Amino acid sequence: MQIFQSILSIKHHINGLDAKLEHGWRLRIRAMSKSLLRIVLEPKEGLPIDRSWMVAPEGDVPWKG
Repeated sequence: MQIFQSILSIKHHINGLDAKLEHGWRLRIRAMSKSLLRIVLEPKEGLPIDRSWMVAPEGDVPWKG
């Protein structure tokens, strides 16, 4: 497990922010709605797959998303 000591830069967006971290890592936070955030911690190499999954508070969703 890696602990980050500092944030190198922050870029604000209308619905969130991108933060550059140490060793090429990036933290992305997006407000999807008033009660739902998407938080992605991405390594320098990028994400290994082109989609992600989340907890669906209203019940199950189809496997394809």
